[in-house]
Amino acid sequence: MPVALTLAEARPEPSPGFLMTARWTGSPEISLLCGIIAMGQGAPPPLPERGIDWDRFLRMARHHRVAPLLGPALDPAVAMPERIRAALALLRQRTAMQILARNAEMLRLVGALEGEGIEVLVLKGAPFAIQIHGDPNGRASRDIDLMVRPEAEEAALALLNRLGYRSTAADDPERAGLAPVNEVELVHPVSGHCVELHTRFIADDRLFPMAVVRPFETAVTMTVAGRAVRIPAPETALCFAALHGTKHLWRRLFWAADMAAAARRESIDWTAVLDLALRTNTERHLALGLHLAQELFGTPVPSPVLALPSAMRAARRALALLPPVIDGDGLANDVDAIARVGGLRYLWWEFRLYRRLSAGLAVLGMHARPTLKDRAAVALPPWLDGLYYLVRVFRIVGGSLFGGRGNRGE
Repeated sequence: MPVALTLAEARPEPSPGFLMTARWTGSPEISLLCGIIAMGQGAPPPLPERGIDWDRFLRMARHHRVAPLLGPALDPAVAMPERIRAALALLRQRTAMQILARNAEMLRLVGALEGEGIEVLVLKGAPFAIQIHGDPNGRASRDIDLMVRPEAEEAALALLNRLGYRSTAADDPERAGLAPVNEVELVHPVSGHCVELHTRFIADDRLFPMAVVRPFETAVTMTVAGRAVRIPAPETALCFAALHGTKHLWRRLFWAADMAAAARRESIDWTAVLDLALRTNTERHLALGLHLAQELFGTPVPSPVLALPSAMRAARRALALLPPVIDGDGLANDVDAIARVGGLRYLWWEFRLYRRLSAGLAVLGMHARPTLKDRAAVALPPWLDGLYYLVRVFRIVGGSLFGGRGNRGE
């Protein structure tokens, strides 16, 4: 049985603006993964772990999408069976090939969109990997995230359709039941490449307002494989990364590893990052991501963020929810993760991460919207459609009390 990951109190250590530290204890498999990743950032080789389930270690490496960061595991200084080292080497090779293929397709699509006069930004992927890891192959991703202006969405979708991409909404009624959404997901039936076409960062614009972020006006240019692509400014990318990781309960280590790499990157202006976080009401999400990186990988929290006591206190409070999610087996999606911690507890946790009441209420409103599963659970006539909001509430409460899966807009 894997050891459950828990937060254990450490002896108080004074630090600017933050009076208590914590240490993570958990399964040997997660501890070793974090130690190897930290080793790549300059930490010493992790101590040999006892009782490691090596098959679970490999499963967790795949699940957390950290293969690009596990190069130090190939060093004989890291104690592990040779069959595991060989399996990691193969996993890294396959992941590298997938990243190269996805990057090539991303550049092809950017060229096609720009050729039609459509302004496009690349979110995450290779440009973000260069920004924070210094390596276009430094992070794995499932899809290609592109952003266009709302008025260009129809033209961009038409172009992607001509290139063979098809929307997945018709094949995924659960996804179609989510409202509102901030992207259209398309898949190429031959290559298997997946594209998410965004017009904003998050479903409810109040939670990361485009008018404040102004991604197209503040975008920077990055060269990937000899081609210039436009990407969000570092402060935008990092605030969104923190918001995105929090939205998904940081259930994959590579999101926290992104924050750790960024915290160590001297070129990032953390004063500017914090300024945008304060203006977008995401400073607690940012503090949580950086504090999580500190606890998992030993990365110091940048001083401008550390000097904001209210955000750091909120981050420490929020951190307590994450251990069973990060160290959980089989948490394939957010529904599984939320079921692990309980729907009501998750809603309260997410609500408290917003300093502004209006944003917290917007989060609750998003989760209160009825889904197709809510409508399937109870058949109501059209004139009673408003009662589906009560059905949604009852399903959330039921999911918390009885371990059901109705605690998120599935």
